Amino acid sequence: DLFPGVEFPPGTYAVITNNHVAPAGETKYLTVTMASGRVLRAKILSSPVNKAGVQDKFVDAAILIVHSKEPLPTAAVAKESPELGEAVITAGHPLGLPKLSFTRGIVSQPAQETGEPVVAIQHDAEINPGNSGGPLFNLNGEILGLNTYSYNGTSGLSFAIPIQTQLNVLSTILKSGKYTRGYLGFSIKEFHDYERQLTGYPMHLPAAKVSWVDWGSEAYMLGLRTNDVIARIVDDQGNELNINIDSRFEVTRFFQWMHTRKPGSKVHMIVYHYKKEGDKVTYTPETIQLAVSELPKTRTALRSDTWGFHVEKDALGRLIIKGVETKSPAEKAGIVDNQWALVGIMAKEVSKQPILVKDLDSFKEMLIMLRDAEATKLDIFVVDANDPKIRKKLTLTREVIDSLYAMITNRKLKEGIEAYLAA
Repeated sequence: DLFPGVEFPPGTYAVITNNHVAPAGETKYLTVTMASGRVLRAKILSSPVNKAGVQDKFVDAAILIVHSKEPLPTAAVAKESPELGEAVITAGHPLGLPKLSFTRGIVSQPAQETGEPVVAIQHDAEINPGNSGGPLFNLNGEILGLNTYSYNGTSGLSFAIPIQTQLNVLSTILKSGKYTRGYLGFSIKEFHDYERQLTGYPMHLPAAKVSWVDWGSEAYMLGLRTNDVIARIVDDQGNELNINIDSRFEVTRFFQWMHTRKPGSKVHMIVYHYKKEGDKVTYTPETIQLAVSELPKTRTALRSDTWGFHVEKDALGRLIIKGVETKSPAEKAGIVDNQWALVGIMAKEVSKQPILVKDLDSFKEMLIMLRDAEATKLDIFVVDANDPKIRKKLTLTREVIDSLYAMITNRKLKEGIEAYLAA
């Protein structure tokens, strides 16, 4: 019923779990252990179109296949979304405890924006590491979603991705070999009132700040840069996004809007380009027309304008440092093109311990954190691209020229902030 038109051999069972439990290319052997202790070999279901794994990181879901001559217990999938206040039950093995355990709660918000690309079911049934991929049931025993994450240091704040959202994506991958999402080449974040007051952006205009622009993307080529402000965004069909984002959680609606645009279609934006000279900030308006591209499955290159280099993934999966800019922090640290593979970073503003750079997506998030923290010193851990026995720690330093803190130290701006806070 879940995958109409697809034939499965007798005795085939589908097991749905989180994608981060069985990420593509990282899990060679999979097993499913039944309550009786019986262990079954499992594998990621593949699309008959192109053998692509039926899994997706954005809805954090994957389908495993097991075979059994004996009947296995199954659960039904809820056809309706949960209601606010509805009682729910979670099941799982928190912290790896050997026996299956349950917790009970209510739905706090059936469609919560969390800053992730999809809305989530927020509930207060306790979940912990080890609950990932476990079901969120209604009282009829139907699966509402998969428990995916909670926030460290919180209680009663748990999130599950809706099962129908996951199955819609997974069934498309099974039938066509991929799930297509639109992409604009940039990300946005909230633009707080105090930042508007500091920089002189009109308080009455809707706005979201540009937090990242992919190097080499059409958005980058058209001049979009970090700290630019988007006041309006609408597609060819007149579908407009509510761009007035003043919370990091509300970025969810940008991802949803962007991902549902059709590749090849056009998006029209009113952009205010940010420029700072000394203590003076100006915004120059421009109307930009941007073609929607297809979201790539994985990144192959990433640039840091702040530190003056970019990283490319080579055929061996290594992150090779290239494109070192003249007079940049990277060049001053003695880095040359193609000499080093990046393996880790460390900056006191983010972590007192080295952080492993596993892929370009995680490196992007680290660069954003470093920029927002206004880090002036970055240690990078590298391995020689030609001799893996040679390892080094290289230190990059820079001056902060776009610092809100530096702006706040200006007396007139301090007076303006004090007046704003008093109001």
